[in-house]
Amino acid sequence: MSESIQQHTLEELFECAIQIENQAGSIYRELEKRFSHHPESAALWKVLAADEDVHARVLSKALEGAPQEQLAMQAPADIWANVSGILNLMSQDLLGSIETLHDAYELAHQLEFSEVNTVFEFLAVDALPGDVEREFVRSHIFMHQRRLFDFKEKYGGRHWLEVKPQSDRAG
Repeated sequence: MSESIQQHTLEELFECAIQIENQAGSIYRELEKRFSHHPESAALWKVLAADEDVHARVLSKALEGAPQEQLAMQAPADIWANVSGILNLMSQDLLGSIETLHDAYELAHQLEFSEVNTVFEFLAVDALPGDVEREFVRSHIFMHQRRLFDFKEKYGGRHWLEVKPQSDRAG
């Protein structure tokens, strides 16, 4: 029970959010490898990984520039709960269940429309206002999520149930 009462700082929140962005980037890079035989999806995973790298850099820059007294402040309980849930999700074998391009898309959708972007926006915009341009962050999140919608509109449907990841054990 003391875990739920434990207080977490904004600094801890930033560190966990950066870890999440890096893990998401790693997932997308792995999907890019697994679907390298399908150029359209490989391109999507590559750009999503690059976006995650940008998110991690934005958060790192905000963390580095934040006053220590602000970083020592208590993280909001609801945002910390979101981060904890995301970390729990990321600790699972998310790639193990990918059998089709549709599965990969659903995983990406789950990551992008979970609380990941809410946490990113809170930290980059609300936690340290003025340190990061609000419109840049919001428009970047919108564009990031839009990439998934555009991909689904162009390449979704029955076809993507037939696209299987390449086996790492080829040869």
